[in-house]
This record gives sequence, structure tokens and C-alpha cells, in this order.
Amino acid sequence: MIGRWRRFAAGLVRSGEVAVLDSCLFVYATLCLFRADAPVDVITAYLDHVEQAIAPARPCVVYFVQPDIAVALRRICDQRGPELEAYWIGSVERSRRGRRLGLQGFAGLVAFWTAHRELADAAFRRLPFPKLALDTTVQPRSTAEAAIFGFLGLPPYEELTLTPAEAARFTGTYVRQSETGEERCAVFAQAGHLYVQGLPGIWPQARLLPGRRPAGGSTECPVPPETFHVAAWPIRVAFATDEHGSVKTMTAGDHRWGHSDRTFVRAPSDRTGAA
Repeated sequence: MIGRWRRFAAGLVRSGEVAVLDSCLFVYATLCLFRADAPVDVITAYLDHVEQAIAPARPCVVYFVQPDIAVALRRICDQRGPELEAYWIGSVERSRRGRRLGLQGFAGLVAFWTAHRELADAAFRRLPFPKLALDTTVQPRSTAEAAIFGFLGLPPYEELTLTPAEAARFTGTYVRQSETGEERCAVFAQAGHLYVQGLPGIWPQARLLPGRRPAGGSTECPVPPETFHVAAWPIRVAFATDEHGSVKTMTAGDHRWGHSDRTFVRAPSDRTGAA
């Protein structure tokens, strides 16, 4: 595995590309060992080797802090649905660590991730790279994003906002026929934001994030106004309009292995009403 990290870093150095890795250092690089109840010093030594392997790529680390693990997990499980909560609890209960400690139910899930957070906190303190820790529970999203942009030396961007009338252009029911039958999802507006509900392959409901533009009143926007990103997913959603400017379809990416973009057709009654 260390060789794969070295090859990955070497590829970035050669290409000059910038890669954004979500949770790879403190979660995916440690979770198998942590579930297997490996000693802390073994996990720490492995992380040290990973850090040495990726150092040539000059990484920067942004660490999102959740002070209350129980509150954070309860919020996430409520947002993402009971199936994911049951899967997470089961993976803890079946793990070697979970069996040794008798971890059960939601309380066991909290205990597992509380101990893992202690491991990650210690690893973050040892990191030799430029790093930024952010407690996103005590500041709005825009403030956290501004801090990240500043840390990375990027120009500030601001999220585009939608008026109620603009948001209404996209709301409605969207339908497609897949190999397994009809798939339906809905787009709705709430508290000034757009959400998609029932999109296959993600949790029950997720916010649609509009594009961004340079801060300071600029009208330039690198992303078309009909294009959104699904919050917390590597999925882009693009709406298409007919000759009258009414939204007629929604094309959404699909992160699942072997899947490709899928296009949903807006229900005719919704399209007519929003024209």
C-alpha cells in the first residue's frame, strides 16, 4: 500500500495536477487497521510511512473537527437514513475491535468513532505539512470556506444565491426509466436552498449547491446557472430548458462503479406550471 501512495504522489509531481482527497489520510488509511484492533503504535507507524510517501507532492491538510461525536453522528444518520445507520452499526459490531469491546448499537458506534477521533487528533498534531483545523459547528459554511480559500492561497469565491422565483424554475418531480424500472426523484426549495430527494445512489435527501463566482460583486461565473453540485457527493446535476426557458430535464452524475450519467425528465405538469 505504501508503494501505491508513492506512485500516486509521484504522478501528481509529474503532472502538476492538484488532487483533492476526501477522508483518505485519517479515515481510509487507518480504518482497516483500527477495525482490526491493531495497536495504536502500529497504526501510527503506518501513517508516518504514508506521510513520508506523499511528502514530495507538498500536501496541505484541512481537518474538520466535530467536538461532540454523538451529536454529529445522530445528525448525519438522521440526514442519510436508517439503512446507512444500520450498516455503520453492523460494521462496528462485526469488527474485531467491536467484538473485543462489546460495542453495540448507536452507543457502540459513538464509542468506536470517539476513540478513532482521538487517534486522528493525535495524528493531526504530528503532521509536518501545512494544516488547518476547522470546527464547522460554530461557524457558517461561508466562513469556513473563506478560511479554506485563504489557507490554500486561493482567491475568495462566493456562492450564487437563488431568489424564490429562480428556485421555482427547478422544482418538481423528475422521472426516468432504468434497466430495473422507473426511478423518481424530486427537487424542492426550502429556506432559500434547493434539495434533491430520492436520487438513486445517495442518501434520501441532499442539498444542491449552486455555482460560485469571484467575491466582490463580480458577475463572472465559471459554472452555468443551471448546474449544481450535490452536497458531500462527487456528483454534478445539470438542468436543461426547452425553447420557452422552462426546465425539462435533469442530468445527474452517478458515482457508483460502472454507472454513467442519467437523465430524468421533468413531469409535464411541473414543467408547465413553472414556465
